[in-house]
Amino acid sequence: MQTKKRVGVITLPFTPNYGWLLQVYALQRMLEKLGYEPILIYRKWDKTKQNSGIINALKRWIYYHVLCRKLYIFFEKNFFKTKLYRDVECLKSVVDDYKLDAVIVGSDQVWRFENTRGAGYNFFLDFVVSENVSRIAYAASFGVDCWTGTVDELYTVRQLLKRFKAVSVRETTGVTLCRDVLNVKALLVLDPTLLLTSIDYNSLIRKNSLKSQETLSTYILDPSVEKDKLINNIALKKHLCVKSLYIDNRKGKIHTYSSLQYWLSGIRDAEYVVVDSFHGMVFSIIFKKNFLVLANKHRGLTRFESLLMMLGLKDRLVYDIDNIDYNIINQNIDYAKVDKLLEQQRNLSINFLRTNID
Repeated sequence: MQTKKRVGVITLPFTPNYGWLLQVYALQRMLEKLGYEPILIYRKWDKTKQNSGIINALKRWIYYHVLCRKLYIFFEKNFFKTKLYRDVECLKSVVDDYKLDAVIVGSDQVWRFENTRGAGYNFFLDFVVSENVSRIAYAASFGVDCWTGTVDELYTVRQLLKRFKAVSVRETTGVTLCRDVLNVKALLVLDPTLLLTSIDYNSLIRKNSLKSQETLSTYILDPSVEKDKLINNIALKKHLCVKSLYIDNRKGKIHTYSSLQYWLSGIRDAEYVVVDSFHGMVFSIIFKKNFLVLANKHRGLTRFESLLMMLGLKDRLVYDIDNIDYNIINQNIDYAKVDKLLEQQRNLSINFLRTNID
């Protein structure tokens, strides 16, 4: 009897971020649907003097078990994980420890160098030594449209990517960067969250989740007076009540996080959605909402532009709040066209996984 292929998945360490949780969940769920046995490689940043000690341990406990308790519980209950690895040398044993047939790196900004130097070259799979294990990048993201590492890092990454069976990225600029700078061919694929449908995500939302009033839901990571004014104007014009899915932190309050179910239902049950978040935009599309995206240059625009252009929704991206065309707010999105384009890309993305794992 042939056993299922076991696929290790390595991505950025746990963070109380709805998009992070859902991209990991979606990739694991799709791998299960394809008949594989996924396992999350539980990699945290290396221990240093800055993050060790009793005080930091106490801070982490409060962080995980109080401030973002609901998201951490979801993470603990819904992911099959390896033991914890906290340095490069120990991670070299993970393939043998768990008898992995393939290792996937992705998605999220796993190739944004300034954010990942705490893990060496682990996100370029330097710890995979055996040539019998397939190395695959799925929807990896640089976060920016240019190389930000050093010349030495560039040379090392080029050598590591030569060992990959296949590389895919989630932005068109990533395809170009791979080709012109890293000397590797990359395919443009969907963010893992888009591999699943609203049916899959509805199963995560409590059945008694009902909307009590007509709402304009917002998920604004970088709030401002200008954004507040626009949101209030839209709510006034459409006679909607504003519901924020992100706590406004401008007054320096300690941040707490609502449950994943609350966040998902907040988008699903809204009449209209305004976001400056990539995954806020993604789930607006998944739940077929009329929405606006406020361009967030600080967090990288290429991923927004790539997906919206792919689905014919570029007009939903607002670059200049002060000169917005309010006509777009009253235009309904033709989701029959969007779904057709999305299904084509979903099939291509799923085929990429199936082909390269098998």
